[in-house]
Amino acid sequence: MGERPTLARPDNARPRLDFGWWASNGPTGGYLASLALDRECQETELDATGVRSVELSVLRLAAADTYVTDVSVAAGPARIALASVTFNQQDEPFAQASVYFSPSVGGSNPDDCRPPGALPPEAYAELASNRLNGPPVMGQFVYRPTTDPDGQSPKPGWDLVWVRPVRSMSGRSSVARLVDSWYPPNHTRAVRNYLTGHAELAEPPTVSLLRASIVFPAPEDAYRNMNFVLVANQLDIVTNGHYFEQTEVWSENGDLLIAARLLRRDRLPDDSYA
Repeated sequence: MGERPTLARPDNARPRLDFGWWASNGPTGGYLASLALDRECQETELDATGVRSVELSVLRLAAADTYVTDVSVAAGPARIALASVTFNQQDEPFAQASVYFSPSVGGSNPDDCRPPGALPPEAYAELASNRLNGPPVMGQFVYRPTTDPDGQSPKPGWDLVWVRPVRSMSGRSSVARLVDSWYPPNHTRAVRNYLTGHAELAEPPTVSLLRASIVFPAPEDAYRNMNFVLVANQLDIVTNGHYFEQTEVWSENGDLLIAARLLRRDRLPDDSYA
């Protein structure tokens, strides 16, 4: 069975950005990537099981309000296609995404990559977060961090957390929403450095998401009926006020569901990007 978009609305009703997917000053990159994937599957009538990557660029701050999309499609042979969607509010674009489709043509080799050495999710305590004070997106998930009280992680240099959506999760569009669903790596690095005695505890700079590049490398059946997934984040480098990050999302069975690269920058006073 293929993956089809699940959202339906009257033809004359504009979609609306859900404030429940806000992280700090805007919607998460995973949420926008998911909306783009669903929209472009509707437009192309291609199945989401053929989606190999989503490239998202955020151009300016968005509002939790209605939006419109402009969609274009470039098709190649053998059901290869590149679909682009531009998100607009008040006649100005605030984000643009490209979804690349290429159908499966053979088997998979599960030995190509190994998951981090975290224990099963039941081995870790659930995060007791105050969802009224935290970012709205944290109300969408249950979190079980794997970092011990001394700041050590099962994968050195990475922040690992088991995440379970409050609502059921199945398909690439659902998994995409895991990207950018946890604290940015510069925040968790600051906490880890403090716990390991390498630095004083200080409030890290607030950052804004600029770009997310997401690929879906797992076999088709790995994206069906998931429970907990392991989200792993790493901060690679900080330069000129920009933060280059990696994100991985692993299934409980050890399948790499998502590999992503993210770019953020320090937020400036009254920052609207463009």
